[in-house]
Amino acid sequence: SLNLFSVQFNLNGNRSNSLGKQSSQIWAGSELREQYGLENRGKGEGSGNDMAVNYQRGFKADKNRILTFSYRYFGFDNRQTNSVDISDRVLYTLPDYRQDNNQHSSEQTVQTDFVYPAKKLNVEAGLKAIFRKNESDFAYLRKLPDLGEYQEDGSMSNRYSNAQSIYGFYNSYRYKGQGWDIRGGFRIEQTVLDADFISTGSSVSQNYFNVIPTVAIGRKVGKGNLGLGYTQRIQRPGIY
Repeated sequence: SLNLFSVQFNLNGNRSNSLGKQSSQIWAGSELREQYGLENRGKGEGSGNDMAVNYQRGFKADKNRILTFSYRYFGFDNRQTNSVDISDRVLYTLPDYRQDNNQHSSEQTVQTDFVYPAKKLNVEAGLKAIFRKNESDFAYLRKLPDLGEYQEDGSMSNRYSNAQSIYGFYNSYRYKGQGWDIRGGFRIEQTVLDADFISTGSSVSQNYFNVIPTVAIGRKVGKGNLGLGYTQRIQRPGIY
């Protein structure tokens, strides 16, 4: 009764097809300067998986005292292709082309949490690490009119990688008594970001260190409750 072990596993996927048509004319007075018709056929396919393993340990001395260890993995692959055919050309030289975009995202999370109740005071503490990896491989291919084949244009293609490592520690305290509910604590986070623009041979590395306080005060007023709180959140850049 003091040990709880759980496993979770999910699969997901998607598939899409699209068709877009566009016509364009540019006039200068009565003179037609440019004209074309465009047909864009798109295909998309994605697949992912999500798994988690959790272990929770209770204590005989106090059933509300809990130690938890958790691990979670999430991965997703997304593949997109757009084929663009151009017709009704008048003074328009851009060739037919295709765009291939392959993306991969993964995230691993390891954490441990400890809850320690002591009379009217409840203490929580935890450690957490998140490792994220995002990769994108975008290829632009021009259609060779004589051969009907596609040739990649390196100046229009791009490969990109974005990795984040996040390390956090939190500690919080909660007091309940005589109509009051008071919570206070802090969270310390270190973020290490590495972005690599592979196609251009350039990279970016940045570190962020944050100390974030949290305060919440609640008071029972008649049959209702009145609360006041303060905290902060961090939004980190991803592949998009």
